[in-house]
Amino acid sequence: MGILRNLVVAVVVVMVIGVLALGYLGFVPGLSEALGANKPRDLGVISTTSDLENANVKLDVAIKVLPPTERGIDSLTRSGEKQFTAGFTSAELTRARRRSNH
Repeated sequence: MGILRNLVVAVVVVMVIGVLALGYLGFVPGLSEALGANKPRDLGVISTTSDLENANVKLDVAIKVLPPTERGIDSLTRSGEKQFTAGFTSAELTRARRRSNH
């Protein structure tokens, strides 16, 4: 009887671990909310406007002011291919945020 009891306990433990893992990954909505897995985390990376400019230069992105009569989606064009290799810092890949006085 001891082997059967140990087997049942092991199966229950594996199932609990599986449910917790699925909850953390977002497959169990209520559980992922309870675990806090659906909330963004502040990694402490602060970017500046120069970081954004450096990333745009590496990506060969040109940002221009559109005339008020043109929709943004109409200004996008896609043509050709380009081989791309570049390295980025964490700050260059982070969305710039305003510093608060908190």
